[in-house]
Amino acid sequence: AVLVNDGKPQRLSVARGLAPGEHTVSLVKLTEALVGTGTIQGFELNEGARLLEVPAPARRIEVIGDSISAGFGNEAASQHEPFAPQTENANIAYGALAARALDAEYACIAWSGKKLWPDNTIVELYDRILPLEDGSTWDFSRWKPDVVVINLGTNDVGAGDPAEEGWVQAAKDFIARLRTNYPDAFIFLAVSPMLSDTYSKSKQARTTITRYFNRVADELRQAGDAKVAVVEFPMQTGSLGFGAAWHPSARQHEAMAAVLEQAIREKLGW
Repeated sequence: AVLVNDGKPQRLSVARGLAPGEHTVSLVKLTEALVGTGTIQGFELNEGARLLEVPAPARRIEVIGDSISAGFGNEAASQHEPFAPQTENANIAYGALAARALDAEYACIAWSGKKLWPDNTIVELYDRILPLEDGSTWDFSRWKPDVVVINLGTNDVGAGDPAEEGWVQAAKDFIARLRTNYPDAFIFLAVSPMLSDTYSKSKQARTTITRYFNRVADELRQAGDAKVAVVEFPMQTGSLGFGAAWHPSARQHEAMAAVLEQAIREKLGW
């Protein structure tokens, strides 16, 4: 069931009519932070019922990205629909699907339109609990992923190819920042399925971002960081449909999840 909040405190029925015994209920925010912030203030249980401890999966995956990772428009009927919160479903985005297939706990830090460099970056929001609140700083010691996926670059080429040296250095600087928090994580640099060599004002967007990411991975490996690799999501062709505003459809996300799952299995032996 999809629960819709009107912005005011209210009671929402999560489950009812359950038989006696243990039950697992999942609550997932389907929309990204720009749509609004949700707060769980507590649970009301039937008389005699109680909350039980749920063991977390041993594996952990974090995805850092833009609208694609957030699941922008993946439930829309076609590419001709504009963005709407009702068609954004982060729970069936590629990262969430791959995490479930790998029995991993999942975190996603993504915001539509964000870049890696030089402006309007996800990097600026990365260490915040609530992205619009400067002082809400996350304690990275609380949760350390085994895998980090950086899926950025689609918005970076909107006005043409970004300057190579600046972009590559920004990527390396961000990864160095990740390494201070996650020294042992395997980091995947993901090439977007929306990128083609005729995308936007860039005439070689896919080739350029792929080359930049491969250069970043090569230079980091040469510097001694062996846990970095590039994963290329196949370019979407429309054979699996499109989501809103030409974003990946739900079926395209399934195909992406399969690629990511295979890459993780190969590199980490899961």
